[in-house]
Amino acid sequence: MKLKKLLVLFVIAIAAVSCKNDDDGGGNAFLLNSENLAGTYDIILLEDVEEETFLVNEVPINSVITTVGDTFQIDFIMTSNNTFTIS
Repeated sequence: MKLKKLLVLFVIAIAAVSCKNDDDGGGNAFLLNSENLAGTYDIILLEDVEEETFLVNEVPINSVITTVGDTFQIDFIMTSNNTFTIS
């Protein structure tokens, strides 16, 4: 029984030492720019969350309004020259 425990500990120790870090740190980052976003998108769902803080008798009141729409037939076209059209 003692030999089994020792063997299990040895295997865990070897596994812990032999594992390498897969993150090379120098990977290619995806740059977000207008050329990457250019395209035609179909809007089928819209979720909007509005948060507002206002004072009532000098007491701050937080208001959160959530709107969800799910019946759209909209084409949203973004171009690489930073313009868009919605039809």
